[in-house]
Parts: sequence; C-alpha cells; structure tokens
Amino acid sequence: MDGKLVGNFTSISFTSENGIVWSYLLNGTSITLKAGVNTAAIVNKNILQSGACTFLNSTNGTTGYTYSFGSTCQALTAYAIGQRFWLQTDTPCPISAVQSGCTLNIDMVGIRNIKQADGSTDPAFGQFDFKKGVPIRYDGTVFRIEWQR
Repeated sequence: MDGKLVGNFTSISFTSENGIVWSYLLNGTSITLKAGVNTAAIVNKNILQSGACTFLNSTNGTTGYTYSFGSTCQALTAYAIGQRFWLQTDTPCPISAVQSGCTLNIDMVGIRNIKQADGSTDPAFGQFDFKKGVPIRYDGTVFRIEWQR
C-alpha cells in the first residue's frame, strides 16, 4: 500500500458489482486501481435530489394508475417493503362516491391496491386530493397512503 510491498501473490481479482466499476493501469512494476460508478446502476446526486425517482405522475385518466420511470431512473423490477413515493394523478381515488378502490402499477411490476394508512380501508371519495399528490408507502402487500384524514 502507498508504494510498499504488502504481499507476494500471483493473481488478484476485482469484481465489478452493485454499480462499482474497477479500472487499472499497469505502469512497469506498479498497478494503479480506480473505482468508478456505473451510472446505469447508481443514481447520481442531482437526479436523487430532484425527486425524479420517487415522484409518480399517472396521467392515464383512470383509477388504475400506472407509471414508468423511463430513462431518468432505472426501471423498478420489484416492489420492496418500505418503498416510498409521491403519487400525483389526473383522476381522483375513488372517482365517485359509488365507486371504490384504486390501484397502482409501477413499471409493469404488478397491480397493487392503494389503501388508507391502516392498510385495509379504501380511500373515500374526496378524502385525499390525488391531483395535488399523496405520499404512499409499500407495505409488502398494498400501497398505504401515509396521511390520516
């Protein structure tokens, strides 16, 4: 380390995983290693701070809300307990006093119900303003609205 001999090995292996990429430079009797970032696997600070990977804007005109992260953020491949998003839609949930329930499907991972904070009660008509947005959290089964009203 730091130019001093630390071992006598015939080989050394660096594996690129989880967005970390290794590069090296051979210079006579020394090797310089550099760690880098695969931006296709790791979100940069500007994108993270913009909220682009947590803000969902469904504009399909139904209460079967859908969203795709597109090229800004890596596509979601599975839901995970504790994932939090801000959901804004063009259609209220529910759409009327006689209709109940609404769902969300992010990146075609699968349709999940949206429930009140208790995890079992459907939102009531006019209870939440989905056009302004609501905070939601995945609990392993449904998306829960994190506000109590």
